[in-house]
Amino acid sequence: MTQLAFLLYIALCLACLSLFKGNDAMHADYVHQSLIMADTVDIIYAESIERTLVDELPVQILKGSVRLKQDITLLHADTVTRFLTEDEILLEGNVLIIQENDSIFSDRVRYDTAMKVGYATGNVRLSDGEVEVFSPSATHYVDEKWTLFDKDVRLIDSVTVLTSKGGEYFSEPKRAEFFGDVILEEDNTYLQSDSVTYFRDTEISLGYGNVFIERIEEQNEDSSATLSRTFLFGDYVYNDNQKGYSSIEGNAFLFQVQEDSLGVLRDSLLIESDRLEAIQRDSLDRLIAVDSVKIWQSDFSAIADSAVYDRIRVVEDSTQIEVFLEENRLFGSPVAWYNEYQLSGDSLVATAYNEAIDSLFTSQNAFVAFLDTATQKINQLQGETLVGLFAQDSLESLTIGPQAEAIYFQQPKEDQLGAIKTSGDRIQLVFHGNEISDIKVYSGIEAEYYDGSLIPNPFSLTGFIWLIDKKPANTTLMERIPSKARIDERLLNIEVAVSELKHNVR
Repeated sequence: MTQLAFLLYIALCLACLSLFKGNDAMHADYVHQSLIMADTVDIIYAESIERTLVDELPVQILKGSVRLKQDITLLHADTVTRFLTEDEILLEGNVLIIQENDSIFSDRVRYDTAMKVGYATGNVRLSDGEVEVFSPSATHYVDEKWTLFDKDVRLIDSVTVLTSKGGEYFSEPKRAEFFGDVILEEDNTYLQSDSVTYFRDTEISLGYGNVFIERIEEQNEDSSATLSRTFLFGDYVYNDNQKGYSSIEGNAFLFQVQEDSLGVLRDSLLIESDRLEAIQRDSLDRLIAVDSVKIWQSDFSAIADSAVYDRIRVVEDSTQIEVFLEENRLFGSPVAWYNEYQLSGDSLVATAYNEAIDSLFTSQNAFVAFLDTATQKINQLQGETLVGLFAQDSLESLTIGPQAEAIYFQQPKEDQLGAIKTSGDRIQLVFHGNEISDIKVYSGIEAEYYDGSLIPNPFSLTGFIWLIDKKPANTTLMERIPSKARIDERLLNIEVAVSELKHNVR
């Protein structure tokens, strides 16, 4: 180095030292130049800069619409304090951190320039233009594009409001994690859970622990408005909005009530299983229950290994009125009860038109059993298949066959009990007002009458099954509903429905 160059270098160093000497302050109305900090944070703009001591530590204080930049991250604040011996700056007043599409607003941020981590306190808000997340405090990791909210989180977008005790937001995968008494409300859906994960791009959400969901749907049937209110409980829920699919697992339980326009209960449904799946496709609504299924309605209940329920909305050509076609399929040797009649077989299918049951089918190993109240004996029918026909929601006939067999008891005369065992190609029970009015046997008829003490004991068909003690009861299933402490005011809706249900038990 030449002597002239060396002297210029010394002069430059002395000039720099005088700039920050002792407690002397440097003020500038507008400082536009970019000063490079040792921690790679650029000063883009400040109205004034001064150097002083805070707790005997040298600091640099920037005031007035301060703008800083570190890599692609912009930092704005009314005042910035830079600790000269630490990798730390303090931003105060109208703090704004911008990282690509995400913006973080806060009253105060302590920013670690080496780790690129910001600790925000006071009115924290994270926004990407579509979603806003609010919290009293948060920690933002710049490189990881990850924000941790440690308490009282509230997320708002165009259709959703979510609150929780804490949460995390990952900007790159657009994934949100919320934990601690999570509540999500949108349009006609309310969800409670211990924790929730939400993927914004795919609209997939996961809920874990003590899941409770309430859905409200208004329908118009034959110009009569009805309100369907569905309550779901379980340990885990998966929901895919784009595919119209949701699943709830672990002690899954569904409770559905329907009210007319006056708020009077029209119908109710209870389903318990290990897993429930719901699928919505245009005009089709499908509900699948898997493993240890129990179903209860006012006049129908069942147990099965699995069940599939389809509800299809169609518009009749002649009237242009929207009606509903329904099909309920039970699998795995199901047992069902319609009023006092027990029905079983390898599988069972029930169909309904506009919410009124119109037919019932059992394939293979069909069996019907019902208690004769006069004799306290169990009447029995069996055959390969069973067909039940209904009119205006009332049972008209049950036809069983081929290879049909039946045992039915006659009312005692002078304390003498009688019983008949018959067989044929088909046996039909004809009903009037849900009571048997006639019994018909077709083709290849054989019959044998037993009088009094001649009746065998036990007297039953080879496929006899009587599981009345396993018939689902609404009062037992209602015990699945959590305590008031879990649902708070939402439980009031259920209690009203339960109260009305108790007056409709058969």
